[in-house]
Amino acid sequence: MSKHLDSIGNYFEHLGPYDCFFNALTYFMEYNDINADKLHSFNFNISYHFPTHIFSGTVEPHIFFVFLKEFFYIEKRVYYLKDLNKIPLNEIFILESNAYFFKSEHDYYQKENHTKYVISKRIETNKFLIWDPYDNITVIKFISDFYVREKFNIHGFYLYRHVNKKNNSIVTPFLLEKNYIEEYSYVFNSANELISSMKSNKSNKLILKDMYIFRKFYGCIRGISMVRERHFRSEIIKYNGNEILTGWNIVQKNIIKFGLQFKNSDSELIYALESIFDKEIKYLDSYKFIV
Repeated sequence: MSKHLDSIGNYFEHLGPYDCFFNALTYFMEYNDINADKLHSFNFNISYHFPTHIFSGTVEPHIFFVFLKEFFYIEKRVYYLKDLNKIPLNEIFILESNAYFFKSEHDYYQKENHTKYVISKRIETNKFLIWDPYDNITVIKFISDFYVREKFNIHGFYLYRHVNKKNNSIVTPFLLEKNYIEEYSYVFNSANELISSMKSNKSNKLILKDMYIFRKFYGCIRGISMVRERHFRSEIIKYNGNEILTGWNIVQKNIIKFGLQFKNSDSELIYALESIFDKEIKYLDSYKFIV
């Protein structure tokens, strides 16, 4: 886990670079002293988005919102760009923003829109502090800055909790609601194809570890590994997860070897992914016996 302080001195442990919504949501809960164990035990997913080549271990934002309402009595209020000044002053909210606003990612996304969820608060009329929990970068933006990218959806998700009571409902990993064997098969095949494509890319003069697609792949896999750590660290989960966490560490080591173009590193990486996916499937298969 990467550890740092936010812009006002609060300790925060972020997850992966491609899990920006979950980074922001986790921070919101920690900031408001809401125990996130149920959130972490629920957030066990595996997915691949072909157009962006993003692998993820977190569920989609709309699924989180349903879960928050059911288990934490946390409601959401959506403020569109024209209504952002209606958000209460100095109260944090999750801003569906654009990576274009962050210099660290500007080189990647300045020619296209790319969703980026961050923590924000309205500090004056038309003036917003926005903080990226992953890169630990704070910037001040005016609403006029947002209109520069107005064709892109910029929304504020204001979360609030009117009911503060305990919900004793049993939380199960999200993947149990899906055909998880099919999901793992799709993700594995997609990873296999991407690894093969990166290996055979002879037209790019960059060494593999310096290619953007490789760094994105590594960031995605590291993010999934960190999500797994949060999942098994949750006090709700009875299974210690050591075998699975060790498996993800092996995957990360093999990705580094692959990036450095060690001999046979592509096949070793594919084998490591196949092995960890088998372990996770067995974990989900036996879940009814360990809760």
